[in-house]
Amino acid sequence: MAEGKNIIIEKRAKPLAEIQPMDYGTKTVDGGNLTLNENEKEDLIRNYPSARKFIKEFIGSDEFLNSIKRYCLWIDRDSLYEAISIPVVNERIEKVKRFRK
Repeated sequence: MAEGKNIIIEKRAKPLAEIQPMDYGTKTVDGGNLTLNENEKEDLIRNYPSARKFIKEFIGSDEFLNSIKRYCLWIDRDSLYEAISIPVVNERIEKVKRFRK
């Protein structure tokens, strides 16, 4: 037990300050096509070693709290043509395009 006063924090529907409320934290809008589980990541790297540079670890609350390993394809504009030269990556990008339409 720690010394000090008891503090009760009540639920609020509106922020204390004049700021825009947060509806989402990080939200992917890709239909799940840019995220990879451990097996998908390993298969992609085994079949296309050059794809390694496009894979980053993806850590959201679910992954953090449940020790889940997940990854995402992270492609900047300068590397787009290199990325789409990898058939599996190109297929996923095309699926994202269809999803977003």
